[in-house]
Amino acid sequence: MDSISRLIWFRRSALLLRLGLLICFLGVAWTAAAQAEPTTAAEYLQRGIESAEAQGYEAAIDDFTQALTLDPDLIDTYMQRGLAYFKIESYADAEADFNEIIARDENNEAAYRGRASARLALEKNEAAFADADKAIELAPESALPYNARGELFQKIGDHEKAITDFTQAIELNPDFAPAYINRGVSYGLLQDAQKALTDFNIAVELAPDNPDAYFYRANLLGALRQYQEAIDDLNIALELSPDNSTLYTTRGDVYRLNGDYDLALDDYTTAFNFAPEDTRAIYSRGLTYYLQQDFENALADFRTYIEMVGEENTPQQVLDLIAQVEQSIESDE
Repeated sequence: MDSISRLIWFRRSALLLRLGLLICFLGVAWTAAAQAEPTTAAEYLQRGIESAEAQGYEAAIDDFTQALTLDPDLIDTYMQRGLAYFKIESYADAEADFNEIIARDENNEAAYRGRASARLALEKNEAAFADADKAIELAPESALPYNARGELFQKIGDHEKAITDFTQAIELNPDFAPAYINRGVSYGLLQDAQKALTDFNIAVELAPDNPDAYFYRANLLGALRQYQEAIDDLNIALELSPDNSTLYTTRGDVYRLNGDYDLALDDYTTAFNFAPEDTRAIYSRGLTYYLQQDFENALADFRTYIEMVGEENTPQQVLDLIAQVEQSIESDE
């Protein structure tokens, strides 16, 4: 893999989990109260929070909505529902909930941070950065708003400014692992591998139970062709987040690059079983079949990929590859 291809692979993988802070949790402890049907706004709020932690965002939104029906003044519920809407990419609804919080409390720094992310996703960039600036104005000694504004800069590709904000967050709180992860991603995308690796190493040390830290370090190690080290990190990440399809797909990529095709196929299949909408997993499995010269299975996966994304959205290089596979099948007949 040449340097450009490695950078593209790192860029693709590094952004997969990032629409804000994406941290998956293992072993959510359901309380007896959460298992019983809620009767009060506080109980619906609590069950919704637990559902969101388990990535059950739709169920969480239903509970948050019920909580607000019972108590429209429970302001934290708007925050939690806004975050859940953001996770399912319902950005207008997320913005509306953050608007409601700010209308009730114009000094709510967290609401400005949340609305900034929603507005950037809605391509309201100027308003998004205005919100991020307001959050910093309200909490200038906190690492959180600087980290949040850095994420905005990162998403629009301004990594120099992103690094400046992440560095400020770290200066304010040297133990804040998300800022090291974020800064490491930006350093990696700027091809400063050593600084990126240093930041990921610190993040792993500070937050050994955070699968993101291992995931991003694994992506960098993979781009550097340190495949076994990348696999070791992904193994740990999967222990922490065993149902995360992206981790399986990424480990499959590393196995494939290392020539371990059977292990790659197992991971892609597991990823696809967890997330049948995962187009990357099905395409990558097809590519691995192709490398094994299993053209029938490769063609089946490539055709499934086209059905999922639509032929009009299929990259020309994929169409060309399918043509090669079809030609290979015909020549074998």
